[in-house]
Amino acid sequence: MAEILGASMAVLAPGLDPDCIDVITIQRDDYPHIPYPGRWEVPGGTVDPGENAPECGIREIYEEVGVVVPPEAIVWMGLYRSKVKKNAFNAYFVAQLHHQPELRLGDEGRAAKYMRLGDFLSSGEVILDHSDRLWDYMIRLQGATYPNGDIHSDPFRLPTGLSTDEYREIRWLALQKKLGADEQILA
Repeated sequence: MAEILGASMAVLAPGLDPDCIDVITIQRDDYPHIPYPGRWEVPGGTVDPGENAPECGIREIYEEVGVVVPPEAIVWMGLYRSKVKKNAFNAYFVAQLHHQPELRLGDEGRAAKYMRLGDFLSSGEVILDHSDRLWDYMIRLQGATYPNGDIHSDPFRLPTGLSTDEYREIRWLALQKKLGADEQILA
């Protein structure tokens, strides 16, 4: 069975310029032993035992930049095959806040800042996987549709390479609550 290894979350907030949207970013530490040292990304990390993917994304945002994201602020989730483990996936969430909370850098990273959405999507200083995943969300906002109207399916075959049934199963796995079989899953 497939597993969800980690989760990242792009948190969008109104920019200081009323015509702009900003995204919360962190700059990776500049250690030569880590991938992409010194590059910008959205907060994320490994799913802890007993934790589901949305809980991981929310926890990582709080640990890395001190921002509390309520679960109802999550507006999108994409799944991407892991580059390090066969038959495993990483979840990428987008959350929308209606204000711009103060950022407080945690124990990881060199800096935290709000970056204009357009700069995040086009900057050579941002890890490409992170900007590509946010592009997926933006493309969906522009009218991309789900196959057969099924919200659990994936219209983007390249990022996941999954069939509709596989995507539905993995999405359910990522979103399920760990409380019991009779619990509802997040929509």
